Amino acid sequence: MILPIGPIHPGLKEPLRLKLKTEGEKVIKAEIDYGYVHRGIEKIMEGKTWQKCIYLSERICGICSYEHTQTFAETLESISGVQAPLRAQYLRVITNELDRIQSHLLANSTFFKTLDHETLFMHVLALREHAMDSLELLTGNRVNLGWNVVGG
Repeated sequence: MILPIGPIHPGLKEPLRLKLKTEGEKVIKAEIDYGYVHRGIEKIMEGKTWQKCIYLSERICGICSYEHTQTFAETLESISGVQAPLRAQYLRVITNELDRIQSHLLANSTFFKTLDHETLFMHVLALREHAMDSLELLTGNRVNLGWNVVGG
């Protein structure tokens, strides 16, 4: 039996279409149909200059926006034959790692919230705030950090 799930399903966090081939209660094959996890941003970007599109790339996902912007910038650099300075490459690694950390902490906190474990939920969200504060400090957004930043 082939069991279709999605693209919109209450058990899925993002729009996704799955085709599961089953024998009895056992899933023996799964086909993933990609292409549902977008918000029409690709279509909006058509015909716009790269300066306008780079802002749109941040809005693909509110949780991991640095990766999308970096991928867009690296694509432009590759097309243009330009290489980012070494300092920029290091900063990209740092922002991506901080973004990955905060994203994983958010995913784990929502998992604990789903399990009704309020204490772990709050502790993991508090850990996430450190990564978010570091990202805000690194990227120049120093609003409501509560830190004594020189020049800020």
